[in-house]
Amino acid sequence: MGRWFCIFYALVGIPLTGLTLRSVGNRISEEISSIIKGFERKVYNRESDKLEIKTAIIAFILLLVIIIIPAFGFHELEGWSYENSVYFCFVTLSTIGFGDFVTGNRTGLIDDKATNVVLEFLNLIYMVVGLAVMSGVIVSISGVIEEKTKLI
Repeated sequence: MGRWFCIFYALVGIPLTGLTLRSVGNRISEEISSIIKGFERKVYNRESDKLEIKTAIIAFILLLVIIIIPAFGFHELEGWSYENSVYFCFVTLSTIGFGDFVTGNRTGLIDDKATNVVLEFLNLIYMVVGLAVMSGVIVSISGVIEEKTKLI
């Protein structure tokens, strides 16, 4: 019964998750675009050109920040090398998720159960925000591709 439930749940849940991530990605992409527009109006006194490319670049930089900076925390808390921590962050946020690195297997660094619960909750928040930013990057890149194909 559990396997059939899993199949049904995946058939419904995966498309709904995709739609949700796309919606959140659109929102993030729109916010970045409006920030760029406002900045260029105030600083350069002009309307933005090549807005999709600028949005994609800034979204990608934001994604890099969300991968590189938390990797220091995973490096310290989980006892992984920094390279493995960056790998974990990328694989997790890109939803590849091989499972070769899993949080919570701290090698005796933190024995307090309450601290572990808080850290896992923060990890969940990190994954949700990271997935949203990753979705924003994908939406931004698809916007650049759509604009380029319109020009052809």
